[in-house]
Amino acid sequence: MISQRRANLVFALILLVLSGWMAVIAWGFETPALGDATLPTKFFPLVLLGFIAFCTVIYAREYIVYGHSGGDGDEVLYQNAKQAKTGLLTLAAVIVSYGLWQQFGFLIAGLFATPAIAFAMGTRRPSHYIIIFIGAGLTYLVFTYGLGTQFS
Repeated sequence: MISQRRANLVFALILLVLSGWMAVIAWGFETPALGDATLPTKFFPLVLLGFIAFCTVIYAREYIVYGHSGGDGDEVLYQNAKQAKTGLLTLAAVIVSYGLWQQFGFLIAGLFATPAIAFAMGTRRPSHYIIIFIGAGLTYLVFTYGLGTQFS
């Protein structure tokens, strides 16, 4: 299997590229500030993405300079095929969710993403899915009606 060092360096590179891409998208936001806020709506996502990129660079530096982060230099990413399947299915669910969001909007993506990711990670108890749907629904209601955010 792939080493933890190599996998994390590849992941850091992907995360930096995606953070840059999402920053370009956020820069194009043309919505007014929420409520009485004086900052533009794009401020928070840009700060968050900048922080993610900053932390990713620090983390990647540890792997480049020291060969490990926290002593995981000799570890492998997946111990067996089952772990690899779980990780790859989770990644696939996230990518499909993003595609659904772009094509059909937040609500459809949200309805798909939460149970798909939970299923990919091994959740099989129906009560867990009920909790997931309730949490997703409450989040949607809070943002839509409590904060007045319009999802597209």
